[in-house]
Amino acid sequence: MNQRSFSLDLVALRLGDLVRRLVGLVAPRRVVTLHHLACSGGTIMTKCLATMPGALVLSEIHPERAAQPAFHALSQLQRGYGDLLKPRYQRLIRGHFRREIVLAHGTARSLGRQLIVRDHTHVDFAWRRARRSALFDTLLGEFRVTPIVTVRDPREVWLSLRREGWFDGTPDDLCQAQLALLDAFPGAPVFRYEDFTSDPLGVMRAICDAASVPYVEGFEERLSAVTHLTGDSGRKGETIEARQPKLLSEGDRLAFESSAAFNTLVERQGLIL
Repeated sequence: MNQRSFSLDLVALRLGDLVRRLVGLVAPRRVVTLHHLACSGGTIMTKCLATMPGALVLSEIHPERAAQPAFHALSQLQRGYGDLLKPRYQRLIRGHFRREIVLAHGTARSLGRQLIVRDHTHVDFAWRRARRSALFDTLLGEFRVTPIVTVRDPREVWLSLRREGWFDGTPDDLCQAQLALLDAFPGAPVFRYEDFTSDPLGVMRAICDAASVPYVEGFEERLSAVTHLTGDSGRKGETIEARQPKLLSEGDRLAFESSAAFNTLVERQGLIL
């Protein structure tokens, strides 16, 4: 009896998914996704975007809730019993994640805003050494997804990650992760953190344009009102300006310069050696 009831629950979920997909075909739902590695300046750019009245921003979201707090039923189910779950149940859990984003999208649309989902990109590309974004791939089946990528000099990212203890690979490993991130989104607009700190108004205007969010001046004065976003591990204060470059050890400098991935990033990101 319990098994039958559970099966009926699954059928109801499947029917609900079918209805949502049919609605999506009639009125395509657009979601903007932001992708960047940790310690690359992504939080401050995301917060600035969240000050725009036309944006509804969710931060560091991952379909497997891999880096989120465990106070969620499906998170605990996956972490505690994931090895026991049949593939179809894993697919249903991913489907539930899409339902949450559908709800967020509907909320954004009811408010006249564009939903923007900041990916927890670091989980896939840095920790798992993957070459695809789980968030992007999960949303593709339900939404028209517009990705935006932001990057920073990998040497600065490396030093910050090592300080926080969030990366245990080599400089070459980090450069490969950043290169894989860029390669995962060919044709997507890419914004450099260094350009943002030197011209925050111009770059934020361009990011808003890429996200189809109306740009409203004075966002720096509105930053203090953005309190719901995760990721404030590095930058302190709300003044947007270039920071003093951190110094690499001689060993790290040589490790970067001998990395083929780093030298490719030098060309693609216009890094200064």
